[in-house]
Amino acid sequence: MKKISIIVPVYNTEKYLSKCLDSILSQNMKNIEIILINDNSKDSSEKILLEYQRKNKDKIKVINNKENFGAGKSRNIGLNIAEGEYISFIDSDDYIAKDMLEKMYIACEKTNSQVARVNVKRVYRGVDISFLGRNTSFSDRKIIIPQEDSNYLIKETPSATNKLFRKDIIKNQHFPENIKWEDYPFTIPILANAKKVVTIPDSYYFYTFNLNGTTANDLKRVNENILDIFTASDIIEEKCIKKDMSDNIKKQINYVQIQNCMQRLRDILCSNMPPKDKKELITLISSLIKVKYGNWEENKLYQEYKCSNKLYKLRMNIIEKFFLDDKNYDWKEEELKAKIKEKIKKNLRECKNFCVNDNFPR
Repeated sequence: MKKISIIVPVYNTEKYLSKCLDSILSQNMKNIEIILINDNSKDSSEKILLEYQRKNKDKIKVINNKENFGAGKSRNIGLNIAEGEYISFIDSDDYIAKDMLEKMYIACEKTNSQVARVNVKRVYRGVDISFLGRNTSFSDRKIIIPQEDSNYLIKETPSATNKLFRKDIIKNQHFPENIKWEDYPFTIPILANAKKVVTIPDSYYFYTFNLNGTTANDLKRVNENILDIFTASDIIEEKCIKKDMSDNIKKQINYVQIQNCMQRLRDILCSNMPPKDKKELITLISSLIKVKYGNWEENKLYQEYKCSNKLYKLRMNIIEKFFLDDKNYDWKEEELKAKIKEKIKKNLRECKNFCVNDNFPR
């Protein structure tokens, strides 16, 4: 039996793929299987995958999707055939330190933890840009009992890629399909219900900021998928909020819902929308957050985090001062969603016409 199954969804990442696969194959941990799901890539990714499989038949399995299913369904395909005691997820434009899997595996076995996690470095062209993102690093090695810890879920990244999951804790869990931010409703419920999580500060997962990737494209142009963050947040509530769950966890989950939805205001702020449209859409999203999860402006955990992170505080101060309407919108959830969709469609139509008429690339 393999100790670890590594699941890698692949879509049009030929530029980064070899570095990702080399980092996995060079792991100190040798008893592993690597499941590569080619999600109907249009570049040379499939050719690269098959070449690596040819040279490493004992370790690599390649699955070719007949259509583009997205990361969620691709990872589920990998989960359904994974044979390892533990499961790891890696994105195909990222790479990992050679001792990462070994250290996480040993840490789980020694401490009887169901999940191990490592810190993440965000990299752009070899430069560490971690300071631009939310600080989710842990500075020391420790055991966390989520039900008793007062801020673990608040500090943890919802990404699945910097973690090692014991297979029995995943059980029948699957990634939501056909939505963005599929990591978030998969990872948070698992962590909230884990008995033990072990943190490892001295091994790293390297997140490559890809200008052609989903995150970068989200920052350029907002589309209706922005509402998926609310779908993901609702899934978390369905999976997590139980009668026997501590108030401590419930408060953290409420904060996580607010925090992840508030991150979409950043996307709008950085997009190519005109300032007037940004202001209206930011106010609509802010109002929807209040309707669904409570007044974020009065949320104690949100305010504490905002004050502790200078960059986040600066960004939110800009949003609150210049791009948030004081009146807000006193509408029901479905009315707000309809207005958001209408606003985004209008903006995309105007942007499309502008690009075509002026011969700009779309």
